[in-house]
Amino acid sequence: MNRIAYTLAIVSLVLTTMCVVAHGQATGSISGSVVDPSGAVIAKAKVQLTQTETNQIRDVVTDAAGHYVANLLPLGNYKIQVSASGFKSVEETGILLEAQGSPEVNFTLTLATVKSNVLVQATAVEVQTATSAMDQVIHSQQVADLPLNGRNFVELATLAPGVSQGDQPTDFFAGGPSSSSETSIRGTFSLSVGGSRDNLTDWLYDGIDDSELTSGAIGVMPSIDALQEFNVLTSNYSAEYGTRAGPTVLLISKSGSNAFHGTLFDFLRNTNLNADQYFSPVNPEYIRNQFGGSVGGPIVKNKIFFFFDYQGTRNVQGVPSLTQVPTLLERQGIFTESFPGFPEVPIYDPATTTDPTTGLQTRTQFTNNTIPPGEINPIAQAMLSDFPPPNQPGVLSANYIDVPKLTLRDNEFDFGLDEVFSQRDRAFARFS
Repeated sequence: MNRIAYTLAIVSLVLTTMCVVAHGQATGSISGSVVDPSGAVIAKAKVQLTQTETNQIRDVVTDAAGHYVANLLPLGNYKIQVSASGFKSVEETGILLEAQGSPEVNFTLTLATVKSNVLVQATAVEVQTATSAMDQVIHSQQVADLPLNGRNFVELATLAPGVSQGDQPTDFFAGGPSSSSETSIRGTFSLSVGGSRDNLTDWLYDGIDDSELTSGAIGVMPSIDALQEFNVLTSNYSAEYGTRAGPTVLLISKSGSNAFHGTLFDFLRNTNLNADQYFSPVNPEYIRNQFGGSVGGPIVKNKIFFFFDYQGTRNVQGVPSLTQVPTLLERQGIFTESFPGFPEVPIYDPATTTDPTTGLQTRTQFTNNTIPPGEINPIAQAMLSDFPPPNQPGVLSANYIDVPKLTLRDNEFDFGLDEVFSQRDRAFARFS
């Protein structure tokens, strides 16, 4: 096998493995029962489930107990059509299937002498009765509509009961302003559920481990335009999760549909638009620009779909630093200045600190508290040249301010392909 063929085989194996693992994570199931008006079960009724965005169809039939179940369904909106011989067919639309969701949708069929249909529009989220897991699903509409500082979708995870940001809002884990770690700069932070440690959160992106192992933050931080939804599993969830002792967060990426759709955005924060900091003598430069977009649609209608998104971040932030440096007079050996309200600090001649005759300590202060130029230590004089001169007026507790700039240039994108082979076979690949 030549090198190219070998490389392609490895890539194919990796993508296939990713698809198999992720497919099991980013799916759900719908089940229910079909009965007649008297409550008697209807066996062998035909149940057709259709995902409205991609027109993918799954056909099942009820068993002898009138029960049906469709497992491993792609997430999204569904309509369900139920028909049986001698009964009016029924169609229910607007059924939302979420990550790890398992709604129960029951039907009652009435007798029909002529062919007729009944259309039902779902108006509420189906109650989860098939699982005891405690979780909170955040949908793409909520991510898009709710205000997010820095387009950081993780902030919405705190909407789940018992979930909070880390206890130390300025530390490495939390991404606070005083932290300069990579995870902090990228705006990621971990979550605490019921008092769990910040770095015990497990992140799964389409079923693939997306945890930053050092701090427990996210390894790959997807743009909010790339997310269909995310689910915060807090307790009682399946044993397939629980790699870490804290919560598990399932991130589900968007995919294309039969209709082209996309977004464009550009957000700007600028120094000229910001208010001055009250306790700072300068208004530090702060420029943050986030821009990008997304597009998705069909390659082959009902069969192959694509989705692509990009987000660029440009950040320039001045970090003011106040400190004390030698004054212009002190650099010449003249120590006649003093802080307001404090007495002058006397400067003594080191050659007179000990009486050579008696051995007693007798110190003599320099005249006018000024060190003669010839007696200034050359090493101290050389060190003074490394200190910048004061740039703040007066004799203050801090007479020098420096504003170094923290810069960030970040580019991120996702590209995904979905292909439907049959009702029971589908695959997807994503590169982030």
